[in-house]
Amino acid sequence: DDVLPSGRCADDEVVLPVGLDVATGAPAVLTVPEGEHVLVLGAGRSGRSTALARLASAWREAYPQGRMVAVLPRRSAFPAALADRVVRRGGSLDLDEVHDGPLLVVVDDAELVDDASGALARRVAARTGEYTVMAAARADALRHQYGHWTGGIRQGRVGLVAAAGADLDGDLLGAALPRRAPVRMRPGLWWVLDHDGPRLAQVARPVGRSVGRRVAL
Repeated sequence: DDVLPSGRCADDEVVLPVGLDVATGAPAVLTVPEGEHVLVLGAGRSGRSTALARLASAWREAYPQGRMVAVLPRRSAFPAALADRVVRRGGSLDLDEVHDGPLLVVVDDAELVDDASGALARRVAARTGEYTVMAAARADALRHQYGHWTGGIRQGRVGLVAAAGADLDGDLLGAALPRRAPVRMRPGLWWVLDHDGPRLAQVARPVGRSVGRRVAL
């Protein structure tokens, strides 16, 4: 991780270091335009939670004064200590509380979150720099959940797709991925998708945070 630059924000985008570019050996970054959101797609045990945590950690570096809410509907490898508030079970997700600075909402196992209150769908649809939503989900599950709130995230075509997944997983983010990866499969390989096109990266471990506030609903 010490070879990676810190996350940084500009007026119209945030640049999140995720790991090393397989082709060049240079740091791989995910560029998120202002108002867009991020989707992490992979099968079970593909490392979705770890990849999501890497992105959340980079966001924290870019916005050190920002706040993070993590929605974890079941046992997750996402490090809860990264977040300021953790929602462990179902119930109403209140995102209207008073806060200073940008807010990141992280949702692991997003296919299990139905967003009955519409709180997530509203934030995704608003597309303002004030809120960013990062969701990790099984690609096969989302493919069969029509009208799911993550559909709004998919429209932005920004995210990570597990390299060991199905050939068509990139379609959920509007990308045609190579049928074969240029290197031998190993843990931690992900396709990085943004306006620069797909790049294969070895995703780094997240940077830890020692404190966080857990809230069970």
